[in-house]
Amino acid sequence: MNISILEDNSFRDTLRLQITNWRRTIKHYPKKTLWWERHVKKRIRQTFQSEGTARNKDRKDLEEFYYAAIYQQYVTPPNNKEPSHHIKTPEGKNNKIVKQTYERCTHGYNGYWCHTK
Repeated sequence: MNISILEDNSFRDTLRLQITNWRRTIKHYPKKTLWWERHVKKRIRQTFQSEGTARNKDRKDLEEFYYAAIYQQYVTPPNNKEPSHHIKTPEGKNNKIVKQTYERCTHGYNGYWCHTK
């Protein structure tokens, strides 16, 4: 469980709302400890896992978007009338990024394919 998610105000609001809903189920358990052990712990775990999964998916989608954008900038020929703001030639640090981007766009990455051409 990644507790750094609690720093997000929207997630905390969602969690508070869930806790309010969970409290409505306490009457179905003979003791509060049973309610806590059998219901609340399970729901807390599920809430954190689903939020973490959603955030990982969003991060991967954004990463794929940036890789495709970087690759598109790299393969697009510069316009001679305007100063070039393209990625530097494949020497130095940018070479690794461009190579990884090319590999991901041509060979696919975790089920995603870049459609840059």
